[in-house]
Amino acid sequence: NLSEIFISTVSQAAMSDDDCRRRVRVKNLDEVLSDLRGRDALLSTAHFGCWEYDSFLALYTGEHYLAAVYHPLENKVIDAVYMRLRRRRNIRLPMKEIIRYYIDHRLPAGAPGQRIGIGLIADQNPPLRPNSHWFRFLNQDTVFFDGIEKMALKFHMPVYFCRQRRLRRGYYELEFLRLYDGVEQVAPNEVTERYVRQLESDIVADPGMWLWSHRRWKHRRPQCPS
Repeated sequence: NLSEIFISTVSQAAMSDDDCRRRVRVKNLDEVLSDLRGRDALLSTAHFGCWEYDSFLALYTGEHYLAAVYHPLENKVIDAVYMRLRRRRNIRLPMKEIIRYYIDHRLPAGAPGQRIGIGLIADQNPPLRPNSHWFRFLNQDTVFFDGIEKMALKFHMPVYFCRQRRLRRGYYELEFLRLYDGVEQVAPNEVTERYVRQLESDIVADPGMWLWSHRRWKHRRPQCPS
């Protein structure tokens, strides 16, 4: 799986738009666009399958463009290579810049123009804070980034989980599952909890598709004093 992801990722450099469309099939895009009714959206994904192919979504709709959030890699050379591949069809922004970008570029309700789909890989290991919320994930106490939930509640944005399924080697299908409609009143951490449960369900169904090598549990939950 890891070898396929690497080869598929670097192969993007030689892919035409038609090649990308052949590689990724979107299952329910019309349904999602009808549901959005011209609104911006948050698209949550994970290190599952060939996650770089999720960005091909931008080829299927003119109603939205993709602003993808990324975390710079420590290796500057590899980071530069990935940025060249990723910027072919999308805007790429560090997490610390995404809220300012959205405030500056979002359109008023009813105004003409492309809406924004903000894509975030949300299963990475965040910095541990004193107030970090711990989720039970794959039988481990685990912390998750909460940026999706914060933006969803602040800007009343719907949240979709990007489910990826391998059709055969190098070919995938995307399906978008709504986690939050942008209006519902939810408890703290509920939106993130829904993401965690959906991701966990997909991993249990097909464990080999997840990237197990990215040190997901390097943080340990502090023990309560007895």
